[in-house]
Amino acid sequence: MFNQWNQGKSSIAIDLASPAGIGIVKDLIRHSDVVVQNFATGVMDRLGLGYARCGKRPVF
Repeated sequence: MFNQWNQGKSSIAIDLASPAGIGIVKDLIRHSDVVVQNFATGVMDRLGLGYARCGKRPVF
């Protein structure tokens, strides 16, 4: 049943400690409508990926 529900989904692992990883996430956010994250409060801002830095398009 798990395979049926998750068919067609993909995942990615990104190293947020590297500048290349941050660039990948910024590009993903730029092309997304919704961003769902599970970090503690302030972590996205500290990484430079917060709402104010990534534009007003995606819903956080």
